[in-house]
Amino acid sequence: MADSTQPAESSLRTRLDQLRERIVSLHEDFGPAPPTSLTRRASRVAHHLQSTNWENARGGLSFAGETLLPKMEPIAGTSSGDTPRRVQELLGQIVPLRERLAELGRSTSLARRPVDRLRWQRAVQLVELVETMLHESAAHVRQQISLLPTWEATLERANELYAEVAGRVVWYDRRCYQVTCLREFYAQLLAGNRPPITAVSELAGRILQDVDDEPYPEHLEAITAEPAEIIAVHAVNVAHIVSFLAAMDPIWRSHRLSLSMAALFMDVGMLETAGDVLTLNGPLSVSQRSQMERHAIASSLMAERVQGLDGSLVRAIASHHERLDGTGYPSGRRGEEIPIPARLLAAADIYVAMRSKRAHRAAYSAKEALTSTLAEAEAGRLDIERTRGLLNLSLYPVGSLVELTSSEIAEVVAPQQASQQPSLAAQPFVRILVDRQGHPVFTKLFRNLAIRPDTRVARMLRPEEAEHFRHARR
Repeated sequence: MADSTQPAESSLRTRLDQLRERIVSLHEDFGPAPPTSLTRRASRVAHHLQSTNWENARGGLSFAGETLLPKMEPIAGTSSGDTPRRVQELLGQIVPLRERLAELGRSTSLARRPVDRLRWQRAVQLVELVETMLHESAAHVRQQISLLPTWEATLERANELYAEVAGRVVWYDRRCYQVTCLREFYAQLLAGNRPPITAVSELAGRILQDVDDEPYPEHLEAITAEPAEIIAVHAVNVAHIVSFLAAMDPIWRSHRLSLSMAALFMDVGMLETAGDVLTLNGPLSVSQRSQMERHAIASSLMAERVQGLDGSLVRAIASHHERLDGTGYPSGRRGEEIPIPARLLAAADIYVAMRSKRAHRAAYSAKEALTSTLAEAEAGRLDIERTRGLLNLSLYPVGSLVELTSSEIAEVVAPQQASQQPSLAAQPFVRILVDRQGHPVFTKLFRNLAIRPDTRVARMLRPEEAEHFRHARR
């Protein structure tokens, strides 16, 4: 009996040592609130194993109602079922996933987006971890059988991260392609050509498809400081936002294509009148501001040269900087004198401009940009009915990290429809990442803050905080 018991006890001691190591490792990785009581219990059980025979231990070990080790089968004659097959299946899934991740890692788009690259690195690390542990499982099936569900779940998370990052790269590449197409069209206009409208209408159609497919239009930053790049990126962003606003307007819903086309044209005149002003670091002089304000008319004149562009769009382009109280330019129009398409463009233009980084200032957060744009509408300068549609973008963009009043950390996964009930803009759908005690949450725990009056967003994590947090979760 002693001979057959000793290997079993040795195996249990090894597993308890591994358990202790995992708990300590978890504490080192995630800091506060370590499960010290569980660590002590594991130590006591390991100590008492010397006087515990195999028959008493095989039913499972527990202390104070907490199971430290699951029920174990004897080493001799253990029935592992189809465990080897499951191990091989998971190893088979890893090979193509590793190859897809390697291909994705070579993407230049990924290199330009630090947050997405962090997620990609996390997926790579998870795959490497699972592969290592599965090879160990294959060699020690009996000892590792209870861990297989953990490695299956970890591999599933790696697949999810891959799909998420791959989707982001596709989005980024598609948006950059739109900017490139628009820059080529601008070059034709600046050369004095009369290009057909088909190229821009096809581009606007792609933008409409994006808006229909995405939860809400995301913001793209210019890659370089070239005036043509800045203007084209801004135009593409505005086209997405104005299409999003028009989709919620029963009158203008059927005119989304035309409005998107107007957004693509509305600042092209700046390349003729004030392209160098865009890169200035500081306030504009009187002459520079005059240069800037001429771009609306210059844009409308250049748009007139496009074959097949409707005259109403030309008028909207010329008026997109007019304000309802008469303080805008170039003509100081007010109220009903400003066409509705121009009012939609104005709201989208101001919001996107604030979200964009400029030489003299950092980009506003989505919350800051939305609050400031709504303040312009409340002051009577923008059409409040059309501007309110921006509330459906959410104060907290999808993917941003927020701290809740419950002390939990969460990631925003979807906005609410808030144009009719503005308070919903501050109550997005979130996924909990850190619980109330500060422990990381790796399961899919979602929460709709609109139906949880006891929990609200306390604040959005600053960019440096969010980056540090994501680094820690790797």
